[in-house]
Amino acid sequence: EYNETVVNFTDGDAIKLRAYNDGVAYRFTTGREGEIIIRDEIARFNLTGDPAVEYPQTDGFTSWEVVYYDYNSLSSIFEGQKSITPVACKRPDGVNVVVAEADLRRYPGMYVEKQDGGFRASFAAYPDSVVMGSWDNIVSVVKSRGDYIAKTQGKREFPLRVLIVEKEDKNLLVNELIYK
Repeated sequence: EYNETVVNFTDGDAIKLRAYNDGVAYRFTTGREGEIIIRDEIARFNLTGDPAVEYPQTDGFTSWEVVYYDYNSLSSIFEGQKSITPVACKRPDGVNVVVAEADLRRYPGMYVEKQDGGFRASFAAYPDSVVMGSWDNIVSVVKSRGDYIAKTQGKREFPLRVLIVEKEDKNLLVNELIYK
């Protein structure tokens, strides 16, 4: 169960906002004809206090095996340091907040970067050319990128940006907000 509100714009685009008992989520929708190019997506996640952060840190946009760093505070992460999602935070009042995404289809995955005391979404630019390489030529390696993040259908729903909120650590293990 959730409460939802939809804000419709005059051009046929909209934003859907959902509030669940265990978090919040939002997504954009577009109602345009044909193919569209997404130049960028701006998302900021600012948390009160100076939470401890479990940060799957990376320097690039090809991160499937990364080191998870446990920071005692968000302020101790270097400005601009990138992470894959999900990112788990524990606020000083003990509440857990996880920055994540769901329903990701034909769109780049969201990374976050530490910026101005919070997190800013970061996306790999669209791959213009790809070749096989790396481990015995079984991995696609991007050789060049466009100046945009996605080329996609004009009528669609975009990925959900999700903030999971749980008071107890153990509830993170059984939280189903991504599924919902």
